[in-house]
Amino acid sequence: MGKKQRGGPKNLSHHRLGSLAVVAGWGYGLVIPYDDIFCGEYSSDESDADGRKSLCTHAAPWHMEFIAGYGVLRRMDIVLGVRVNLQKRDHIHLDKLGFGLAPGVRLWITEPEKAFKVGAAIDILWMRESFKGYRDRTPGAGESDVKDNIENKMNDNDVGLRLGPILQYDFHHNVGVFLNPWARMTFLRWAEISFEIQLGIQARFP
Repeated sequence: MGKKQRGGPKNLSHHRLGSLAVVAGWGYGLVIPYDDIFCGEYSSDESDADGRKSLCTHAAPWHMEFIAGYGVLRRMDIVLGVRVNLQKRDHIHLDKLGFGLAPGVRLWITEPEKAFKVGAAIDILWMRESFKGYRDRTPGAGESDVKDNIENKMNDNDVGLRLGPILQYDFHHNVGVFLNPWARMTFLRWAEISFEIQLGIQARFP
């Protein structure tokens, strides 16, 4: 039999509960540039005539995320995350921290009333990073003296999706912890794919 609280049985479902979560995360990813534009790494391969790699790998920045949510259905929460990068992406000449918004859903596959839950997390992602340093950079050795026009117009905004499982343990009606491995994909500037992992703590009310 389950544990009892004053007033009735312990309820660990998120249905009709609001939530606030704080998350920390990190990852690793790759960039596949369009039109062979500069993606942050130089090449020693003689076949790369402009001196730039056609695929770059990099560590994704350490970041924090603040997530508000609501359990609209027994097996579905809607969420809105606010992401703040804690590291500058110096390898592509970004000298400011990025931030973004991530509206999405959490779909619970296992019984949502139980303490341990397994689900699927799906978010739409918008990120903003200042690419002024990238646009103003001096071309490196082997590159053309004039950067590609698309590089000079690199967008500060990017959009994409992130998908992954979510593992959550609710040890109290109002408190839980979760682990969220992600595949994060953005595609407005270039095709960027990052594999990230997040760890968070969630408070629910009432």
